[in-house]
Parts: sequence; structure tokens; C-alpha cells
Amino acid sequence: MARGPNGQIKKKHGKRRRPAIGPRLVVPEPSAVQAPPLYEWPIVQCMVTDQWEERGIASLYVLQQDPRLREDHTFTAFLIDLWGVGLKDAFQRFHTSSRRVERELARLRQERMLEMDPPAYIPCSTADMRRLVSGGIEWARQHGFRTPPHLIRVAESVLGPAAKDEPPDLSEFGRDGKPFLIGDPQTLAPFLVNVNDHPSS
Repeated sequence: MARGPNGQIKKKHGKRRRPAIGPRLVVPEPSAVQAPPLYEWPIVQCMVTDQWEERGIASLYVLQQDPRLREDHTFTAFLIDLWGVGLKDAFQRFHTSSRRVERELARLRQERMLEMDPPAYIPCSTADMRRLVSGGIEWARQHGFRTPPHLIRVAESVLGPAAKDEPPDLSEFGRDGKPFLIGDPQTLAPFLVNVNDHPSS
């Protein structure tokens, strides 16, 4: 056996084996967890302008809460022209707060409603929201109006794929069952194939 400098016999050491361990469990941060699709987020608030049946136009919004982060919300707004071209406008604000929602509502009242006395927002059921938005898309399709693709994408992100299988309720669209357009040709042009094909006010 070999001896060391001090004359003592050296001991043979094999390779030290590390204790077997399983894979490390990494808990991701909430922000790193993939969010479910927006249509699965809880709706915490849904509002629509009052007297939309009499006015023929409905401005509504949906506030949804991120199921991972309670303080994170998505704000989606729709403008539906019930008498005329159906779904007329839509936009979304992600990672928003209640303060930003109030600012958006103030802007909607000032910019999107042309009346001297802007209508107030009242609670809207989820069923009515779905009926108005999906109905606006179907009304346009049945009467030859063009709904810009980005508006449909916004609507589908909130309604989900099941909306395509829901029978649309068009009982409150049109006047006497027919489209009645309000607005000048320049404003209506993005929705029309031929503006002369439809009656207007």
C-alpha cells in the first residue's frame, strides 16, 4: 500500500456519490403562468347605455378579471348599430385598472355619443351582451354589410368559439325588419359594398 509523507498508509477513496434527488419543483411566478383564453375570464362588470332600444344604438362594455391576478383586468367596449350596420366598433384595453376604466368611459361619452345629452350606463346581463354583440355580427352578414375583421376578432375573444353555434336573436335589429342607416356615406363606407343598396335617413 502506498504511504503518505507522514508514513501513514493512504486510504483509497472511491468517487463520492451524491444523493439521488428528483427534478427540482419550480413554482412559476403568477405572471409567468399562461393565462386561459379571455372568454374564460370571469366578467366582473357589464354595462350598456340606457334607452338603447329607443335610440337604435348600444354602447356597452365588459370588464373581465384575470383569474391569476385579481388586480389585472381587460376592458372591452362594443358599439352596436341595431338599426343599421350591426357591430360598428370595438376595442380592448389590457392590464387595466378601475381608474383607467373611468377614463375610458368618459372618453366614450364625449367622443362616441353625438347627442347633447349623452346616455348613462346601466347594468347589462351577460346574456344580453352576448345577444347584442353576436346579433350585430349576424345582422350585418345577413344584410350584406361588411364587419371589419378586427371587430370580429375582438368579439370572438370575449364570446368564445361557442358563440358561432348560438342561434342569433335579431328581433331587436332593424326597423320594421329592415336596415335603416343613419350617417353620411363617408362614415358608412367601411361597412357597405354599395351605399345606394340600402335606405338611409
